[in-house]
Amino acid sequence: MYFEGQVKKTVVDETGRSKKATVKYIVENCPNCGYAYERIREASEVEGDEIVYVKQCAIMEFANERRDGEELIFVAIVGSVFVDEMGNEKSMKYKIACFAYNLEEATQIVRDLLKQGYGDINLISVKQSNYIDLIR
Repeated sequence: MYFEGQVKKTVVDETGRSKKATVKYIVENCPNCGYAYERIREASEVEGDEIVYVKQCAIMEFANERRDGEELIFVAIVGSVFVDEMGNEKSMKYKIACFAYNLEEATQIVRDLLKQGYGDINLISVKQSNYIDLIR
């Protein structure tokens, strides 16, 4: 299960002035928000960092592993359409994240994942996320 957390950090800009900035993390393999909170607190070890929130994340899985620290985190929305027992057309959507250097690479990573037995699930969209890191 994935959780996300937002942290308000003090950063120094290019002019040497300190200012507050908010960053978002994804935390993997936590049974509840309390464990995710502790893992985020450990990851942001700087005094004065404030955890704004921790909540369950809509991301269902990561499509790949990070190769180096330079890749960005992209989030894809995938979905399928089906007919329920009453004859009504229903759709289900899922979010899948991946590490990539650009949008084209992220799109290809998700398409390759969907070819590996995801049946009638289609790619709806891919966009760059504002998450800065995955905490394992």
